[in-house]
Amino acid sequence: ILLSACGPAPTPVATSVAVPGGKYVIGYYPSWVAARNVFVKDVPAHKLTHINYAFSNVSANGECVLGDPAADVEQVHSGAQSVDGLDDPQSAAFHGNFNQLLKLKQKYPDLKVLISIGGWSWSGNFSSAAQDDVSRQRFAASCIDLYLKQYQGVFDGLDIDWEFPVSGGL
Repeated sequence: ILLSACGPAPTPVATSVAVPGGKYVIGYYPSWVAARNVFVKDVPAHKLTHINYAFSNVSANGECVLGDPAADVEQVHSGAQSVDGLDDPQSAAFHGNFNQLLKLKQKYPDLKVLISIGGWSWSGNFSSAAQDDVSRQRFAASCIDLYLKQYQGVFDGLDIDWEFPVSGGL
């Protein structure tokens, strides 16, 4: 289900995920764990219905931007680090965790991946993004353009992780 953090509540849209026992099983994969030798290939995807990839940042002008470009789309994975056991080809449109998530979804076609936007560290600019109807529309359009169009096939939706409106977070 894709929900909006601002404005009137949308009508929920059902996904085509096969839900075991009527429940969603969601895991977070933060971009920085690959630096600790925990790769997308290590995710127990056979036990999950969804993965939330953490995190996207929100720019000062209230638009979605990559959280960690090196981890997200630049890191070339070796076969030992890769979901499919093969070295990432230099000719790939993008590399990094996004490419590995795409490979994971090919291996587990019912798996859904959402981009988590904000989090504790990157919620500071949500107020700019939510300020008025124009800023909310710009924010939503930027997230759709970046994650659902530019990296088409990797993400199935957006997870708004605003910590915490009015107080908290950085």
